[in-house]
Amino acid sequence: MKYTGSDPYIDENGVLINKKGIKDESELDKVERASSYMKALYLDQNPIKGKFDLKHLQAIHKKLFEDIYPFAGKIRDGYLQKGQQDFTMGYRIVPQAEKLFTQLKNEQFLKKTEPAKIAGRLAYYMGEINAIHPFREGNGRTQRIFIAQLAKEAGFELTFSKATQEEMINASIQAHRCDYKGLESIIEKGLTPLSLNSEKEYKIDFSFNKEESEKLGQKSYDVVVNGVRADELLKKDSQLSKALEGLATHKDMQQKGITVEALKSGAIQPLMLNNEFKVNRPEARTINATGSKIEPKTQELQAQKAKGFSL
Repeated sequence: MKYTGSDPYIDENGVLINKKGIKDESELDKVERASSYMKALYLDQNPIKGKFDLKHLQAIHKKLFEDIYPFAGKIRDGYLQKGQQDFTMGYRIVPQAEKLFTQLKNEQFLKKTEPAKIAGRLAYYMGEINAIHPFREGNGRTQRIFIAQLAKEAGFELTFSKATQEEMINASIQAHRCDYKGLESIIEKGLTPLSLNSEKEYKIDFSFNKEESEKLGQKSYDVVVNGVRADELLKKDSQLSKALEGLATHKDMQQKGITVEALKSGAIQPLMLNNEFKVNRPEARTINATGSKIEPKTQELQAQKAKGFSL
């Protein structure tokens, strides 16, 4: 990869400066790939929470390469070129990225996008992030994790395992010319809708957190789902995200200023309503996989069905 002027990221041998002190490029490549592979497996089970913005992308890059490169998670400087692809100048990376991620936010992170158009929109954002190329090394791996996480936010599972390295490179080059069909084809092959178990139930409780309340100077409650704090259960149950999004639309949640982001964080600080003398904890409830409240009678019928009763 070509860097204009003196490349501040390489040593006297032309090898990327690294925390391992490796001076041989091929050896560094092996060590880096092994390390980032293990980190990627970790991130698959423990995705980094973020707002699908530049900071989110940086956090993923940092986690992937924190054991290898001192520049992990840091925006590069200068001009970068790979083959015939000229990437965004260093001083333009932040404003370009902010513009792109604002567009993504305005599209509601693709949550409302028609299923038939999802692959195309994911391809567009992947291609544009690649054109910005915010890091000195490791952009492709970071992008794939970010885009897969974005796909999950929109209700889809995405894997790039069906694409070869050559296909990825060619598709990225095409996208650099604003032709996203190659990336769209790759994404379509690895895209599947997240299946919802319609009979799944989540018992939602709000547990007063005295320590956090004293620290914040306002009442704070832990969001407890089936006996586990929401942010912890989210790591293991991908369906819970949709359920909490539905919960956030409940009238009392909106009245008390409780957002989906707060619910997913595992802690809420509800507002005091005009008809309250103090901040009251939200009522406990049981919801289904889409966040709709399950009324007691419905729960009883479902329990009977589970025990084999004819309805």
